[in-house]
Amino acid sequence: MNGIIFGCGEVFAMIFSNFLMNNLLDINAFRVAYSCGFVSYTILIVFRDSAMLTYFANVLMITSIGGWFNSMLLILEMRVPPQNVGSVSALVRTMAVGGSVVAPTIANLTAPWAHVCLMSLATFAMILTFFLPPPGMNLPTV
Repeated sequence: MNGIIFGCGEVFAMIFSNFLMNNLLDINAFRVAYSCGFVSYTILIVFRDSAMLTYFANVLMITSIGGWFNSMLLILEMRVPPQNVGSVSALVRTMAVGGSVVAPTIANLTAPWAHVCLMSLATFAMILTFFLPPPGMNLPTV
């Protein structure tokens, strides 16, 4: 049953991410994806005993992660100077690998604290989007 729900979540994440990328600006798509994750973490923290809400929160979490990954690539293209794209991409991927290394430690925290920790990290990343330059500033002019 979990495999079916997570498979449906991945398909929904691709469709939702495509919708976001086609209809919103890059930062707005990122912030909507963050909002899905924030709602998911809130559900997992507040309603952790409800089975159906946990499944819904997991689908929202997968949707959020897919939206973050796709919008991150667009943000790299639109807002990072061309000479820094490689180093910023390497930094983002290094932080992602570092996060996956720390994931087992966070997963072993008691019930609400794992999700509170992850929600705090996601909120910090979303706050950093307010310090990005405007889109297209570093694109070559024709």
